[in-house]
Amino acid sequence: MIVFGRIAAIAVALCGLCLGASHSLSADLGPEPREPLPPPPSPLNEWQFSFTPYLWLPWMTGDVVVKDRALDVSVDPAQLIDHLNWPDIVPAWMSHAEARRGPLSLFNDIVWADVTGSGGFKRTFSGRFASATFGAHVQADYQLAIVETGGAYTVWSQGRQGSPGSTAFDLLTGARVWYQNADVSADLTTTLAFSGPRGLTIR
Repeated sequence: MIVFGRIAAIAVALCGLCLGASHSLSADLGPEPREPLPPPPSPLNEWQFSFTPYLWLPWMTGDVVVKDRALDVSVDPAQLIDHLNWPDIVPAWMSHAEARRGPLSLFNDIVWADVTGSGGFKRTFSGRFASATFGAHVQADYQLAIVETGGAYTVWSQGRQGSPGSTAFDLLTGARVWYQNADVSADLTTTLAFSGPRGLTIR
């Protein structure tokens, strides 16, 4: 019984030492680190701005009428990108900007493209005594601009603005301007050549 009592006393002493060491180690390490709190959202009475550039791949198809003559036009996105008018500072631009303060928001949307291209052909018809050559060089320039601007006011909302699950009902007003301009010019040439002893060419 005496031996058992000594063993029990030694065990209790060792447990006390372990607890004391653990407490000292925890005190040296300091409190456990905490995750940083997310920054508070901006007050609703401050202006918030957003700017979003985007890209549409355009496709042109239809008819262009020049002096009562209809020309069929069919251009895919790769051809349009190939014929952007790069000498201009900005041959293409697409963006959406918005400013919001509380229930009021103002927005602006711009689409701009400047495309140019040219091509030509030549046909020759030969006969026994004469030949004729017809040729043409066609230049086409196309510009497109869509400018939209307006404002909205929130008349009813549920949940904090911009937070997941929030719902809002806005009244919106604005204006949109749509501008298109197509310039087509053609340079026609005709050459007639008559065969003979001296040769005669009429242009």
